[in-house]
Amino acid sequence: MSEQPNCCPHCQFRLDIIETVLIENEEIQVNYCEQCDSEVLMIDEDVWLWEF
Repeated sequence: MSEQPNCCPHCQFRLDIIETVLIENEEIQVNYCEQCDSEVLMIDEDVWLWEF
């Protein structure tokens, strides 16, 4: 996972990390966007796509 804070792909608001879970040997990060009031899931290898 990146050291940079992640942003919501919809509104660019900074995400809060809820937890990281391991599913089928992949780390999935569960994030929450207060602005959109929704959860955003990120797979560790795709985090660079979400950074702005």
